[in-house]
Amino acid sequence: MTSARIYALACISLAVLTACGKDEVAPAQHAAAEAPSNESFDMADVATREIHLADEIVDPDANEPLASDDEDAIDVPAATPADSIVLADTPGEVTFRTMQTSSLRATHAQAMFADELARHNREARRQAELGSPEPAAPDANASSSNAAIAASSTPAAQDSKPPTQPAAPIDEKKILADPLGQWASSATASSTYAQTTGDKAGYSAWQATGTPNVSRYSDDPAAWTSKSGDSKAPEWLEVKFAKAVYATGLRIRQSAAPGAISKLELLDADGASHEIWSGTDTTPYEKNTIGWLVQEFPKTSFVVTGARITLATARVWGWNEIDAVQLVGEP
Repeated sequence: MTSARIYALACISLAVLTACGKDEVAPAQHAAAEAPSNESFDMADVATREIHLADEIVDPDANEPLASDDEDAIDVPAATPADSIVLADTPGEVTFRTMQTSSLRATHAQAMFADELARHNREARRQAELGSPEPAAPDANASSSNAAIAASSTPAAQDSKPPTQPAAPIDEKKILADPLGQWASSATASSTYAQTTGDKAGYSAWQATGTPNVSRYSDDPAAWTSKSGDSKAPEWLEVKFAKAVYATGLRIRQSAAPGAISKLELLDADGASHEIWSGTDTTPYEKNTIGWLVQEFPKTSFVVTGARITLATARVWGWNEIDAVQLVGEP
């Protein structure tokens, strides 16, 4: 039940009791009383509002006017509208005390309002049990236009996803000085953007060996990149290490368009592959900055001699370049 519905019924009930029998009401006021309202309101404030309604009030659920005041009239003491509505103990809940009246029209209106109010109170109790806050009272100075009402009642759009938290900065000096780390000594790849046939040509797989030598985020021939920047088929880079170790980590320095790596595998002494991760790289890479994909894992039960890095290059636009690969482990 909306607040507007409660308000409309409150107007009917209280107005019949306080304004019954008035000769005439201005057409504009009559139209305003019958028109549905989108305005929210404070139930405690209903009794203090000034209400003017026409003598003949139409039941919203019927096509005929309610019974005339003259039908089945009895003489009873009058009650004041302010005594009819009081706040209950539960936040948002309101108690309605029926007022004695000689008007069948007023009796019917009170019954309608009491029924709607009971629904309102059930919802108020439910919200109280859930610990939901009460809606804020409307601003008395707020505009009554439909646009203003819509703007004030529409909740602010919220992001469906939580904000990305920046990744902890990578200390490259610490990586370079890690006594348990070793850089790739040789490499092969599914394809290369190299324009010449030499083993050490720019963009060739060999460029991913040794210590990092790309100084900043950029398209640099000192890194490996595949022939196509956005291939539908997976691309891969396979590197070998001079010393076989029981591995605990793999670090990959991506010098351009990071984030396309889709699978990591370790190669044992027999050449068998062991997948350690696959999926979508969700590392929050800073824009236009060299990105490290660091994968740590429990120490392997087999010695590792190499690694295969698979890329879904179409995931990140442009050529995805890898400058260096480091394996972490102990003999």
